Amino acid sequence: MSLYKQHRQEIRNYILEVATKLFRDKGYHNVSVEEITLSVGVAKGTFYNLFTSKLDILIEYTNILFSKIEFDNCFDKEKNIEDNVEAFLEKLCEFIRKDEQMHLIFLKEVTPMYGNDILKGKFNFKKILYEIIINSKDYSKVVKKEINSLIEIFSFILYFKLLELANEMKNLVDIKSQIMEEVRYCLYGIF
Repeated sequence: MSLYKQHRQEIRNYILEVATKLFRDKGYHNVSVEEITLSVGVAKGTFYNLFTSKLDILIEYTNILFSKIEFDNCFDKEKNIEDNVEAFLEKLCEFIRKDEQMHLIFLKEVTPMYGNDILKGKFNFKKILYEIIINSKDYSKVVKKEINSLIEIFSFILYFKLLELANEMKNLVDIKSQIMEEVRYCLYGIF
């Protein structure tokens, strides 16, 4: 990496660090791009060369955290779909607990704009759910309908329950329990 690119990345990382601290301390809507640039000591032009908006910072920060989670070990071929989904949810809850304040800000700010599409790309829960389902011991017994329908339903349940967590400030344990109840209903009540 060239010295220029390395310096640019260092500035980008510092902006991320300072901005997320400001979001935590003051609230997302109470922080302006100008306040971020003044706190970092860079011009607004530098900020906009590195980020398109403060929302971009929020998405980038969550992408960085999300990329560190290893969902691969959430499915065990010896376990059923329900147990594997529960293991996935536990990993997701651990992830949210690490920086709950920032994840709640993310859920409040980003998900209303992108809807269930936020579950694509870096947040590809559909792909993870697909892997969980096909790698579970009871896959052929439980999944009698189109697997894509089941994944759509699971991802919407997950999406709306996470929104509920952010908007109604519900307990993470309660949300996980409600998701599992709906997953059980999907697995054994509908299909």
